Amino acid sequence: MFNRLRFPAKHHQLRVPSSHCPKHTSRLYHTTTPTPIAVAKNTRPDHAVRDEEVTQTAVEGERELILKVMRTIPTQRELRHFLKRYIPPKEVVDSLLRPSHRHIALTKVQGPFVPAQLASVASTLVQLCRLGLTSVVVLENEEWACVQPNDPAEEEALRLSMLRESLAITEAIEKVGGRARPVTSDVFWEPEGGGWNEIKSASEGEQDTPTLRASLDLVQSALRSEQIPIILPIASFPGSIKRPVPANNAMVALCRSLAQPNHVIPASSAILDSTLLPVKLVVINKEGGIPNHEKPGTAHSLINLVEEHDGIVHAYRSTPQWHNSHPTALQNLEMVRYCLALLPTTSSAIVVPCASLPHALISNLITDKPLYSSSLPTNRGGTPHLITTINTSHATVLRHGMSIAYHPSMDSVERPAMTALLEASFGRRLDANAFYERLERRLVCAIVAGGYEGAVIVTGEPAVGEVEAETEVGKYYYLDKFAIAPTSQGIGLTDILWKRMTDAYPDIMWRSRADNGVNKW
Repeated sequence: MFNRLRFPAKHHQLRVPSSHCPKHTSRLYHTTTPTPIAVAKNTRPDHAVRDEEVTQTAVEGERELILKVMRTIPTQRELRHFLKRYIPPKEVVDSLLRPSHRHIALTKVQGPFVPAQLASVASTLVQLCRLGLTSVVVLENEEWACVQPNDPAEEEALRLSMLRESLAITEAIEKVGGRARPVTSDVFWEPEGGGWNEIKSASEGEQDTPTLRASLDLVQSALRSEQIPIILPIASFPGSIKRPVPANNAMVALCRSLAQPNHVIPASSAILDSTLLPVKLVVINKEGGIPNHEKPGTAHSLINLVEEHDGIVHAYRSTPQWHNSHPTALQNLEMVRYCLALLPTTSSAIVVPCASLPHALISNLITDKPLYSSSLPTNRGGTPHLITTINTSHATVLRHGMSIAYHPSMDSVERPAMTALLEASFGRRLDANAFYERLERRLVCAIVAGGYEGAVIVTGEPAVGEVEAETEVGKYYYLDKFAIAPTSQGIGLTDILWKRMTDAYPDIMWRSRADNGVNKW
């Protein structure tokens, strides 16, 4: 994190203590291109030719995947974080494409898609799997919602349509060198007397927690065979009745079962620590992420659900055109909120349109943050910077997040907790007595995330030459400290705190080295 940041002084020089600035983070560019497999010229059986074509497709896919990973331009810290979490310490390129440790992404594929879109979705799922993120897929199709649940004939036709779609995406995955297995039944069930509480948007009123349950036997079987399970949202009801259910309910039921510590798969499996706990929730659709009322025509880049959920719901209610352009946005928002509440704070979700595949998902996997910073200014000097600062990919990253507290004086600041945060973040001892003595006189506000997982300290400084009493707060807002605990890095706190700070203090100043990446803010 940074300690002192630069702001180009125009008329005044701030009277602030000097300190070391962070080192510039360099970027790593390195690729290794696999050697294509030579094709023999002698005559072979048809099955051998087909196997060779699949192998050649896989090799070409691996070459392209390496390039796509490098195009995400991760910083050294982001790349180290990805390699530490997903890739064991061995040859980087080899392990990048054939990781021995895997994580789970609970994924909803929300159609309908044309064949080219379905091929893009399938290719992306295979590429993520090669990078160590195995998808557990639940299918959804907007056309399925039109079927009346009490009409047996239409239910049977719907089940056949769902089966055809599961076979289509399975075939598309295998065509690009992946492995998949349709799971068409015996996953979801409704307990006796449970009822059916469908997940709806918050604008339709408070909803009870869905009672649908999920069995993981078939999911585990597919994962043991290194296959991507393609699950249909069909549930068994009391009386041996099988009926399609909303995919969002199925996602919550699966997440609840996957999050239970007693659900494991054998140690021989490649799943990290033999656990099925999802590290990501993914929604792939056509409409994109959650629309942003602050920047019309775009989507939220990052949502802190604890703090922003109610405001987003209110904005959606107040914008009727979104009901047509983003008809499932709030349903997805509610489903993600249910699921993330069941998972560790390190887990995240992303809602992404198929038009942004595969770059949006690969970039999020590597960097573990949005494609576009939600805290970047949308204009500088009155000139819009739409391409570089607005979420044109329409992808939204969501985190359960944490509450944000504002402390206008030192009276409410927990000094031991603040000291522990600053020392952990900057990696050195704090001269606490001198530091807090100064803040007693100069503090404007301390913005604290959660239980001191992150903090921003803003002071008021006088300009050189101005005569002000030492006990008075100066009129120039200055960013004195910005710290994120090492254990909370990579969960979106930087963007959340920065946005809160600039909303409250839009004319803040800071200082840093000229080549520090933070200066683009």
